[in-house]
Amino acid sequence: RIKGELISTTENKGTFLGAESFFNKAQEYALRQNSKSLSLRIAMNILNHRKKQNTSQDEIEDAISALKTCLNNIREGRNTADLTTAQKLIDNFSTKLTPSHKDQ
Repeated sequence: RIKGELISTTENKGTFLGAESFFNKAQEYALRQNSKSLSLRIAMNILNHRKKQNTSQDEIEDAISALKTCLNNIREGRNTADLTTAQKLIDNFSTKLTPSHKDQ
């Protein structure tokens, strides 16, 4: 996850897949470990990375959907900083989607 974040900070569009690869590997690890909080952080990283890289609206919607799933899987500690940040990200990015994509 950290490697993905570091790569994501560069402005080079070619690093997009490299960062996504590290995020995906980290997400697989988090799922194997049943680490819901790590999975949530990675989903937030992916959403922020995709938005920063100006990816398609569909890819951003996929990241929002994955983040919502992670958020819904956490049953306790609903007032933690990560959960609050995740909900704000969802709300922020969802309001920026065009109407044609919101209705789908």
